[in-house]
Amino acid sequence: MSTVAKKMTLPLGKLAAWLGVYATAQHLTHSPELAGFLATCGLRSDNLDSICAQLQSLAGNRTSDYWKDVRALSGFGINHNVEKAFRAALEGAPEQLAADYIGSQPEAISKKERVEIGRYFTSLAYQLSRADLPDNLIDRYVHDRAAFVEQLLNERSEQAYTPDLSTDRSQHLLAWLVIHLEKKLGLYFLEELKRDHNTEVGYSIALLEQCALDSRRTREQLDQLADALGDIASHQQTGLDLLRQVLHSLQLMQEYHRKQGIDFRAYRRDFEALLGQLNERQEPVLTLPVYDLSKQPRNQLLDYHLQHTTFLGREPEMEALLQFMNSQPDKPFQWWMVTGPGGMGKSRLAFEFCQTMSGLSYHIGFLEKSDLEGGFAQAVGWSRWRPTRPTLIVIDYVAAYASSVQDMLGILQRCARQLPHRVRVLLLERETREDWWAGFENDPAIHQSRYGGIDHPLLDLPPFDDERIWNIITEVYQKEGKGPLHADKDETLAKLADLDPERRPLFAFLVGLALAADGDIRHWNVEQLLTNLLKRYEDKFWKKHPSYQHNGQAHKNLLMLATLARGIPAEKIDDLYATAIAGLPEQIDSDLYERMATVVRDAVNSPVEYAGLQPDLVGEYFVLKQLTELLRQPNGRQKAESLLQAAWSVKASDVWWMCWMAVEDFYPYFATTAIPSLTLTDLPQSASAEDALYWSQWQYNLAHTDSQVPDKERHYQKVKTLNESEAFVHDAPIALQRAMAAYNLTKYYGDDKNLPAAERKYEDLKALNESEAFAHDPPIALRRARAAVNLTKYYGDDKNLPAAERKYEDLKALNESEAFAHDPPIALHRAMAAYNLTKYYGDDKNLPAAERKYEDLKALNESEAFAHDPPIALQRAMAAYNLTLTYCRNEYWQQAGAKVDDARQLAELFSSDEAIGYEAAKAMGAFLAFTQEAPAIIENRAALVDRLAELIQRFGQSSVWEEYLPVLKDVLAAELT
Repeated sequence: MSTVAKKMTLPLGKLAAWLGVYATAQHLTHSPELAGFLATCGLRSDNLDSICAQLQSLAGNRTSDYWKDVRALSGFGINHNVEKAFRAALEGAPEQLAADYIGSQPEAISKKERVEIGRYFTSLAYQLSRADLPDNLIDRYVHDRAAFVEQLLNERSEQAYTPDLSTDRSQHLLAWLVIHLEKKLGLYFLEELKRDHNTEVGYSIALLEQCALDSRRTREQLDQLADALGDIASHQQTGLDLLRQVLHSLQLMQEYHRKQGIDFRAYRRDFEALLGQLNERQEPVLTLPVYDLSKQPRNQLLDYHLQHTTFLGREPEMEALLQFMNSQPDKPFQWWMVTGPGGMGKSRLAFEFCQTMSGLSYHIGFLEKSDLEGGFAQAVGWSRWRPTRPTLIVIDYVAAYASSVQDMLGILQRCARQLPHRVRVLLLERETREDWWAGFENDPAIHQSRYGGIDHPLLDLPPFDDERIWNIITEVYQKEGKGPLHADKDETLAKLADLDPERRPLFAFLVGLALAADGDIRHWNVEQLLTNLLKRYEDKFWKKHPSYQHNGQAHKNLLMLATLARGIPAEKIDDLYATAIAGLPEQIDSDLYERMATVVRDAVNSPVEYAGLQPDLVGEYFVLKQLTELLRQPNGRQKAESLLQAAWSVKASDVWWMCWMAVEDFYPYFATTAIPSLTLTDLPQSASAEDALYWSQWQYNLAHTDSQVPDKERHYQKVKTLNESEAFVHDAPIALQRAMAAYNLTKYYGDDKNLPAAERKYEDLKALNESEAFAHDPPIALRRARAAVNLTKYYGDDKNLPAAERKYEDLKALNESEAFAHDPPIALHRAMAAYNLTKYYGDDKNLPAAERKYEDLKALNESEAFAHDPPIALQRAMAAYNLTLTYCRNEYWQQAGAKVDDARQLAELFSSDEAIGYEAAKAMGAFLAFTQEAPAIIENRAALVDRLAELIQRFGQSSVWEEYLPVLKDVLAAELT
């Protein structure tokens, strides 16, 4: 069918799809139960009939147009042409089957039996070719080949020659014939189709008629589903229970269609766009990538969209996502995050959940990056968006676009009351690294909209158990055509645990492929697993293509470039080739590229994007492997630099994150080969400001304390040099990357006790912050404040209190400057530095200096700007407790009592803050414990005991109190006794 459609451009697929639309729209109009349910799912009930009428009218017109095209291009008698092909196939297939049967028998067949078998097949061919072929028999072949063969043999074999064979041989021959006649007949029939286009199209039309029958059956299933919904509703079950029942029904229907090879998902984008037009609203583009099942990519088995392995073992997570979507309908907007290492199945989980929910008229899918950072965000704007139905937005690779995601979440929360339907945003990322996650934690609007509140855990994917891991291994192994797996289960699972302690599904998949290729993985490592996968791709798919045989390395270089960029848009290809980049093939061979990865095409089959190798872990390894091979070639270093710079020019927004993940995941394997080349690539001279920003983010990450790359100073200097260049000396985002890198290096050097180097980085950061361009820049000032706090700690630990004092005074001056006098984050870091110094001075028994720092902290907390600031008050309460201990140990009871009173007053002022209450309770408990032998020291002792008991009663169940609660209870019990 696909071949015919391609050769004669017959719109058979779209005709079948629009027939389905017409039938569905008609069904919605006549099914009040189902229509009512869909209205609750977001399809507006006030214009449902109007929408269905428009759908029917549009689908009817489209169907009529496509049918006219089919008839105009065909112009033949459908059954007559197909019948001729059947007769030719029925005449040729049995004669070939005789030789096949005799050759397939392991035991010797006598000469007499050979003659009898030959006569039987000749007679059968004659009878079959002369058989009447009524329309219903042709329909039976189109719809069910096995039933066709069985019916035909029942009707005609009795008239054929009866061979003189033993009963066992006769029964065996008939059983073999039923199985193999269907296959052989199919081969002969396809050969006949190739000889005549009319016959091809005739057969395709017959298949199309089958689609119409399937549409009618689907309508019957929808009727049954509507009845089931009515039954469920009559039992007055909760909305969430109803939703589970419906989703289960839809999953069963989808699984049935999948098994039958029916795939209507390929037209989902058309229908999504149509619904958007009907509702006359603009929506963000949400995608659920789908593939034509008849054209499944041959080497992209690991792509989660293809669902190559059965999705099992994530039932608790699917239930958690269902709760996230529906358990709090009164909240218009919420977000949540799925975390887990690369290869753990985050994207597959989100994809499967979206597939499930998409059957309920939700607007659902993965947000295009173009809409996150431009496109919809600029054209419409999240603040003006009014969704037309409940929406789930999935955003992958959050850390790569953290700032844009943070802006989006904040806007949606602030505009939540204007959202006419529920909006949920699901984020996917490996981990919550402090440098980007802090922005989410410090934004009150984002706090408020997090699912379950700030203390509710994120959805962290756990490893699979042994049984699920083994199921993946065996399923992959068997789909490689290997039959039952005989490897030792316990030994294989133990080896997998050694290869991947995190027990990720991806590595179970790789082990299944490795066992199919080699059979023995006892001495393999991760590198060998991935090399085996790439070798499988190359041997099985790439090498067989003539273009690859001519210049395979160049085509691999192109794939490397596309993988780095996470896909090359088609319009960028001409730009690439216009610059004559060394190492690329003379031209792109789309057929070869589809063997290597995926070519995304539009409705008229034109390439839209040349995708990279997926999933990410495999793509990262391929990039590093190919880069290593390239560096070994003559002039390889120059080619590598040229290709890497080309990648940066194509799509810097994705290249920087792909490079970073490759370094993080595979640094030990390529530390001396590909990674130095990857990390030392300079920014292309023609780079835009946006490209320069992404490149600076890349360098910042390499200079991060978590980076495995050793020479962090070099990467900091690269950012500094970029920022000080004429083009970017006033560029605030790049200056911020420099400030972040400088802050990280103060911490890196400080942790390494290299305080002179840490001081130099701080002075560099201070000079940047005090420059004319960035003297009033809050994000840069905040990095300076953080660095100052860290240095007060490093110098304090080193007993260099004068240096620690200088950093505090520097921070105090920053906070008291006109630009930042009312800046809460800067003030908080000043409070943190003051707390540090009260502790260091107290430990050094310099109590006057400790008291001065406390009074400074108290004055800050009691100032008009920060009198009601809980974080600053908490620093003051912590300092009060520390000084209470210090004064008690030195028997300065009056000073200790003053600090206890301060802490108690803070607990009363911030009566709902369990952390401040905890510090106050610790101060009270310490004062009571130290004075038990001389109780008269505390004049209002009973009142203090009552206050301590009250705090324990109020907050004692909090996890914050867990460490000191037993001690406080003992102190209280001693006082009461």
